[in-house]
Amino acid sequence: MWMSEPCAAAITINQDYCSRCSICHSICPYEAIKRDIETGKVEIDLQKCQVCGICYSACPSLAIEIVYYDYESLLNYVNCMREKEKGDTLVLMCRGNSPATCEIEDILESQGLNIKKYIPLRIPCSGRVPTEFIFKALNSGIKNIVSIQCEDEFCRFKRGTKINTRRLMLGKAVLEQLGFSREALKVIKYSRKAVYDTEKCVGCDKCVFICPYGAIEAEEFATPRIIQEACMGCGACA
Repeated sequence: MWMSEPCAAAITINQDYCSRCSICHSICPYEAIKRDIETGKVEIDLQKCQVCGICYSACPSLAIEIVYYDYESLLNYVNCMREKEKGDTLVLMCRGNSPATCEIEDILESQGLNIKKYIPLRIPCSGRVPTEFIFKALNSGIKNIVSIQCEDEFCRFKRGTKINTRRLMLGKAVLEQLGFSREALKVIKYSRKAVYDTEKCVGCDKCVFICPYGAIEAEEFATPRIIQEACMGCGACA
């Protein structure tokens, strides 16, 4: 279909705000941000960009603008849900690998957290959450923030989990100075794995061929075997 107007980019850099610090250039897991060596100007290569939002959350000048899951929208959602659900715990989850709603309480309980009322927030990548968002959420009335994120080696955006873990650990060091408990921030590593319902499997082996990570092996006269260590929880086989 021919379009008379170009599509708006999902993520852009406001050059008037950009300080040329190059943090976004160094942190991008896809090398999608180009930097002019002479001027220091940075630009996004939209052909490489995966819109993970890691650069957006790391920019100290707030020069990177994103179309969806932006900072203000996330805060508005949290404030709205806090009033509606009467919960004071925010549970952040990576959208591509997040637990089902019925599993969240079990995961929290396994970590010694007996929380029944919480605000679920699924985002494309945990690395997208700015530190300022964490502090403002706590200041708005949220008492606990739990980040359920992918295990490091299973992060769909390569470095998002590592970046967010480091960011939250640094945030903990600042919490007491702001009057909050260090325990207000918790990180739980979790990655969904494929499982088979042996009663429904017809043995077609389609999943074996469709798995992009070679994590499913065909078994003669039996349900295919899932190699848990290789499964990335992408859901392509489902």
